[in-house]
Amino acid sequence: MEGSIVRLHVTNFVTFHETTLLPNQNLNLITGPNGSGKSSLMCALCLGLGGKTKVVGRASSVSEFIRFNAEKATIEIELFNPQGRNYIVSRTINRDNKSSWSIGGFSCAQKEVENLASKLNIQVDNLCQFLPQDRVQDFAKMNSITLMENTEKCVGGLEMWENHMQLKKLGAAYMESEKVLNSKLEHLADEEQIFSSLQVAVDKMTSKKALIAKVELLKQKQALFVYDNSNQELKMCEEILKGKSLALKAVVKLSKPIEGNLAKAKLNLKACEDKLITVSSLYTKCHSSTETDFELPETINDRCKENISDYERMLANEKKRLEKLRNMKVQIEYLENLLQDMDEKGLEEKEMKLAIEEKEVMKQMYSIQRERQSVEMKILNVENQIKVVEQEIAKANDVNSLKFQLLKSRGLYEPMMWFRSNKDKFRGKAYEPMIMVINMKSRNMAKYLESVVSYRDLIAFVCENPEDSNFMMTELRDKLKYKVNVITSKPNVDMSSFTRPFELQSLAKYGFHSYVSDIFTAPESIMRYLFKNYNLHRIPIGDHSTFLKAHEVPKEIKVFMSDDKKFIIRTSKYNQQSISTSVQIKEPTLLTNSVNEANMKEYTVRISKLKEELLSLKNILSRLESREGNYDENVQKIVKDRSEYKATLSKVKTTKSRIVALQRDIEETKGKECKEEDMKKNLEIENQKCTSKLISALSKNVDNLKKFGDIIIMMKLSQSEIHKARNNMSSIETELRAVSKKLKDAEKEEKTSRDIFAEANRRTNKYLKQFEELASVKYNSKDFEQIKKKYADFPETLEDIEKEIHITQTKAECLGHSDGDVIKEYERRQTAIIAIKNVINHHSTDLKNSKEEIEVLKI
Repeated sequence: MEGSIVRLHVTNFVTFHETTLLPNQNLNLITGPNGSGKSSLMCALCLGLGGKTKVVGRASSVSEFIRFNAEKATIEIELFNPQGRNYIVSRTINRDNKSSWSIGGFSCAQKEVENLASKLNIQVDNLCQFLPQDRVQDFAKMNSITLMENTEKCVGGLEMWENHMQLKKLGAAYMESEKVLNSKLEHLADEEQIFSSLQVAVDKMTSKKALIAKVELLKQKQALFVYDNSNQELKMCEEILKGKSLALKAVVKLSKPIEGNLAKAKLNLKACEDKLITVSSLYTKCHSSTETDFELPETINDRCKENISDYERMLANEKKRLEKLRNMKVQIEYLENLLQDMDEKGLEEKEMKLAIEEKEVMKQMYSIQRERQSVEMKILNVENQIKVVEQEIAKANDVNSLKFQLLKSRGLYEPMMWFRSNKDKFRGKAYEPMIMVINMKSRNMAKYLESVVSYRDLIAFVCENPEDSNFMMTELRDKLKYKVNVITSKPNVDMSSFTRPFELQSLAKYGFHSYVSDIFTAPESIMRYLFKNYNLHRIPIGDHSTFLKAHEVPKEIKVFMSDDKKFIIRTSKYNQQSISTSVQIKEPTLLTNSVNEANMKEYTVRISKLKEELLSLKNILSRLESREGNYDENVQKIVKDRSEYKATLSKVKTTKSRIVALQRDIEETKGKECKEEDMKKNLEIENQKCTSKLISALSKNVDNLKKFGDIIIMMKLSQSEIHKARNNMSSIETELRAVSKKLKDAEKEEKTSRDIFAEANRRTNKYLKQFEELASVKYNSKDFEQIKKKYADFPETLEDIEKEIHITQTKAECLGHSDGDVIKEYERRQTAIIAIKNVINHHSTDLKNSKEEIEVLKI
């Protein structure tokens, strides 16, 4: 049969150094003990024909199938070809997980090998044709449909299976289309029923719209009627305004000659008044001169009296000056006596001594303040260090919160809350899931522990008392239906019984640096369980050099680890040969969040020392503050005494300044001395001058009296002319006031008419705008003429139009409220019915086509 296996040859593959298998044409059986390589041959067939590692189910990468200590593995498969040379497929697997392929000795891509296998109907991923040992459980889980489909692939090839799949797909599509079609037909019937009920409501709304449109036209005609009436009133107001304007112009024409006569009268009056002003000016000037001349003798007499008063005042001032001199001398004598009682030099010495003492005390006080500030800075520094350490401790303690969140995401929140609230009901020690109480000494080591301990155990609760375990399983699993695991770890085994096979010093040459038991801490019950079930105390951990020296590791160590590989050594029960398997260590997912106990101890010791240092610094600060207070009191006393001495010295200086000022005032007062004989002589000279001026003034007054009489006569004549001009102007003003009253009345009437016209014009424009807004046309436009024809059938009076509007509105209201949503729903239903009919036609066509395709495939 084409594609049957003629020969299988492997080199450095799993446990085989080099092996060739030559099967016959009939049934072939391979027998042997466990570990002898039976399954390895099946793996070679699968991988050699392009199969994936997941099909075999034994490893995650192809490099794991290379024999231990070998650099590469080779698989060569010869397949029967009845038409010529047999097909020889070869695959070379390298340590870097890369492979090279060839067919018939020529290099090719993996895809070409897969195409050849497909051509020969070789299906390594079909469990009905190729069933690896590790995939038997997957075969058992296959249902009847999957079994049938895979059997079709094996027996009839891919074409039969593809036809079957196409038939299934078409059948499902046909049933789905038929279901959709029936659903759409039912939907169409419902929509048509609703549509018919909506038709009645829409007809009513159509009638109501017609009535509303009629009301709108009636309102338009009403607005046009009102506008026409208002326009007629406007024309009447315009005629009245024209008449009033003509009357106003006539009154204005009559008033103009009178205003001219009044202007002339005003000019005449002004000329007379100007003449009177000129004469009055002469009168005032002459009168003023005469008064001055008559007042001069009295002024001269008053001046003589003032001279006598000045003489008497100067005598009194001289007496006051002499009295002031005597008083200042008495004050100087008193101040000099006061200075003698004050010891200025002694006060300065005392003040200087206190200043030196204050400076010394302040120096000591500043020294204490600097020392206090230094201590305060140290206290602040220590407090900051304590805060930093406390934050690190809080951060470390927060690890439990992270672990809790991890378990919460895996469905263990409710069981853990139940455990915490019922912890008092346990008879012995009980613990939350292991990952909550296991602490990795270094998070980099978490992957080693997770690669050994199963996930099921890591998330399991732990009890020392079996009754507690049964209690938890009953409550959590049976009653509350939670999926949890509970482990019993009896304290009946001494931890000292778990001994290591070798000391680490003796294993250092293989690259080992610790055992798995050294990389974490946990309660004793959990350590006991893990040591007993996983032998953590017997599994050493190494580095990359361990991987290179794996073949040299002592045979007593059955499980060990390098930096990223886990090695398992098994011994065959038949030939006692050692079989080594290496597995890639995966990255950790559960134990990365752990508290570093070494750091926690260091933080605890450090915070204790910092608190002791802080207490010591606070005591020192208290003593410094006490000393600073004492010095401060001393400084305050010195400052007070210095202030008193300074005040006394300031008083001495002020007294000296006062004496100097008084002495300066005495000298100035002495310089202001006046003699009595000089004052009498000056008085006689001033009185002689006043007598000469008096004689000259009396002779001048006689001439001024003659001129004054002539000016008085001229003033009386000017006043008579002014009186006559004023009477004339008064009569003209009376006539003008009568005409002005007529003009004012005419203007008022004209203004009233103009306001009435403006109001009528505004009202008419308003009515026109209302009409144009209602009709949506411009007055006297082409559209207006057309719409005006629609008003022909309506009443011709305003009263009848209003009555018709009321009747039409009542009819519209009787038809009910107009619901726009009903019309929208009517239109939406109409569109939906058309769309449903289109969908029904489309599905009917699809059903017909699917039925024809199914019939073709059946043939």
